[in-house]
Amino acid sequence: MKKIKGPSYWKADQNIHDFVYRILQKHRPEIEHFNSNIIVIWKDVAEASGGKMTLAKIGKVSERDKAIYETLADFILQISSNTWQTLKEDQREAIIYHELLHIDINAKDGTFILRKHDVEEFSNVVEHYGFYKSDVQEFAQTILNVDIGKISEKKSVKRYKLQR
Repeated sequence: MKKIKGPSYWKADQNIHDFVYRILQKHRPEIEHFNSNIIVIWKDVAEASGGKMTLAKIGKVSERDKAIYETLADFILQISSNTWQTLKEDQREAIIYHELLHIDINAKDGTFILRKHDVEEFSNVVEHYGFYKSDVQEFAQTILNVDIGKISEKKSVKRYKLQR
């Protein structure tokens, strides 16, 4: 039986680590203070999730993996190399900022946790039922408050749908 080759991964160089930490210091100083250590890795191609390509993702490093790999890192940030190369600087910043927003601190014990997205909804539901939940309402209000010049100046990051 022939083995199917999977994706390739490699550790990012210091330049990308510095880029991530600049965004962390700029936008998330409340967690930068806790000296969160983030490992950044590349993946050769973006992976599919829910029919769309995932440009980057962040995950928590388990206590088991900390012991096995002798690391103090709290998180591992995976970036898809093939799509990263096509992005402008501000798009790259937005993607990293998005991933860093997943990092949160448990108020009870001060440990790091992963935070979910503010809104989890289908556009079809909003189309048919409107802003029926508070998170959808708050997100819509945020969109309405964004300066339209900020949107038109920048090309949006394309979310590629899988072709079958």
